[in-house]
Amino acid sequence: MKKITRMTWMCIALVMLIGSTALLTASAAAPVTNEARKVSYGSSSTTAQLIWADLSTPGVKVEPVVANGKLLTTASLSAIAERVRTPRTEVLAAVNGAFFDPAGTGYGGSNVFFGILELNGEYIKTGGGTIVMGFNAENKVKMGQPNPRIRMSREGDAERYRMPLDIWSINHTFNNSDEKVIYTTYYGATTPAESKTSIVVRNGVVTQVVNGPGPIYSDGFTLATRTTMTTYEVGDKVEYYITYADEEWADYPTKIAGGQIIVENSKIRTDYAEQGANDVKILQNSAPRSFIGVTADNKLFIGTVPGATVAQLAEIALNLGAVNAMNLDGGASSSLYLNGNYITPPGRDLVVAVAITYATPAAEPPAPVPHVPDTAAGWALPEIALATEKGLVLDEMVGYWTQPTNRLLAAEAIVRLIEVSVGKSIDVIAAEKGYDMGDKFADTDSKAVTFLKAAGISNGVGNNRYDPGGTYTRAAMMAMLGRMAENVFGIDAGAAPLGSLTFSDIPSWEGADKYIGWAVEAEITGGVGGGRFDSNAQLQNQHTAVFAYRAYRYFTGA
Repeated sequence: MKKITRMTWMCIALVMLIGSTALLTASAAAPVTNEARKVSYGSSSTTAQLIWADLSTPGVKVEPVVANGKLLTTASLSAIAERVRTPRTEVLAAVNGAFFDPAGTGYGGSNVFFGILELNGEYIKTGGGTIVMGFNAENKVKMGQPNPRIRMSREGDAERYRMPLDIWSINHTFNNSDEKVIYTTYYGATTPAESKTSIVVRNGVVTQVVNGPGPIYSDGFTLATRTTMTTYEVGDKVEYYITYADEEWADYPTKIAGGQIIVENSKIRTDYAEQGANDVKILQNSAPRSFIGVTADNKLFIGTVPGATVAQLAEIALNLGAVNAMNLDGGASSSLYLNGNYITPPGRDLVVAVAITYATPAAEPPAPVPHVPDTAAGWALPEIALATEKGLVLDEMVGYWTQPTNRLLAAEAIVRLIEVSVGKSIDVIAAEKGYDMGDKFADTDSKAVTFLKAAGISNGVGNNRYDPGGTYTRAAMMAMLGRMAENVFGIDAGAAPLGSLTFSDIPSWEGADKYIGWAVEAEITGGVGGGRFDSNAQLQNQHTAVFAYRAYRYFTGA
């Protein structure tokens, strides 16, 4: 027997260590695994390429992905899958979706996808197929035919005893002349060329009624018909909604279209013609196949086989432990993608893929640093005490005197000043003056801010925005106080704008000199020296409280 040297033992140990490390890496709680498994059907067998995912793993998600984000277009399986990759979302695997009509055949060669697709409660498409695999918030699976009923309602129709409008589909091409179809930007930029009427809806309101194809906007949808429709007018408030005969489907907000159900409740189904499959290629021919299924312990598998009939694929899925399984598109579409590489390369570009993604957990936020209450400057303390006594100081300011006042806190401080000075709530004041409290800025629901808008005290920052977290400056507060003087107390703030004329840095916006001048004359503020007002300096809470007290003193004479 040949003697084994010390060096030989060291090499063996090193190989064993490297080998064991590789096994640990491969088996370390990977969200997906893959295998090439010999599978049997009848007396025959083939090799299935399989990818498995544990749906119980937090962060794992199954979702439909559309090529280029637009139906009727195509891309490679890898390009479609990688669309959903983000800094926190890994694309683990993907398989081709269900059936579509490739360019050059049927429907004018328009790459129409057949079936239902829904992602996170938003329908991407309905029509052309009814079988889905649905996923709820806990990644539990439901398979079947949800048959969503789509209807569009208009505000006021119920009072006029008008029924909601039944919609045939979402983002499907027209089949018949009387169909009404809703189109979103998943379809494209305009409705189909054969549209006779397009009802354009933005933010829930009809904005256009077009005789012919119409535009589709991301903030709404467009209803199109192949007949002339005169039912809707610009300004109508409408919405569409979806209901189900089996209400449980509403709890499965992600739905993946399938071809045929091949296994249901651990039993093989062979009624493919009854499920809408009449093509000999599907019913009888052996061809490359793709499929998706789930086991009793909530393990999902996606896979391909090089050749099988649909009935044989059903037997394969059942032998893999499927409780429920669906056939996907096959032939040249059959393809499988794993971690950036093809396991089964596609023979053509696709319209839709089914992706398995993994969202990495968000980093734990750092522990908040405890706030150490600060003290107002000596010059501010006497007037802050008086402001506190009158009820002008907001709780959010106390102990944060040297912190900046943002525009939302400033609005609340101005409203407090109004209520204390007038002795009425802003609700009463708004009712007395007929203010429209429903006219809000787009970026805040704050009642205080809405009141200031209604009273003409604040015009916001443009584009119907208030910028509640934005910087609040010395000039901005004087403008609000000046408009408050005019619109609440009836004081002409422009009667004596003399004080502002001595400052060299008055802003150029309309009214700045008037309101700063008024505030100086009212002894609410003064300059900062050197002929400057320091208009754009950000106010601290101590400044806001002091100015509020001085304004209160001016308005009430107290």
